[in-house]
Amino acid sequence: MDHFGLNYNDRRHYARVMRHFTDERVFWEIVKELWESDAYTQLREDGWSDKRIFNRIIDDLKNRGVAPVWSDAKDDYKLKIFNFDSYAVFRGRSLKAASTRVEHLGKELAVMGGILPRLRGEIVRPALPTESASALALPAKILCPYCHVAGSETAFDDENELQAHVSRIHGKRLRGFSK
Repeated sequence: MDHFGLNYNDRRHYARVMRHFTDERVFWEIVKELWESDAYTQLREDGWSDKRIFNRIIDDLKNRGVAPVWSDAKDDYKLKIFNFDSYAVFRGRSLKAASTRVEHLGKELAVMGGILPRLRGEIVRPALPTESASALALPAKILCPYCHVAGSETAFDDENELQAHVSRIHGKRLRGFSK
């Protein structure tokens, strides 16, 4: 939000950010409409390239009042209309960021499940339709949060084993820590 001069504390500015998510849904709807239509088959039969079909999608978006734009960090964060190549780079980066986020969230939940065992039953983990679904699932074993922070993956089958380990290995360091 900072790059666009938007204030995190001003609710009016959130409307501008929310518009982006609405536009993404419209983008998907237009792509889906084209894909399911006879027009797509006709465009392919007429020899249209992927780039030309993509430009058609962008034109449809603009005709519906959606600005299919991205922010170019290499050009002072200017907003630019997507072309085929910029869209491919943008979506590739988006997928990598989402994958990284899921991986980090999975690790966080594994540690928090060790610190707060009851939390493990409180969080409903959605199934993802990709191989990254396993990153959201808490491991079958409980990780020691103290060892994990130190870079070790010390894990236990149940809470009693974890508590015995924490008392034995980390107990002196944790004096004064209240449950």
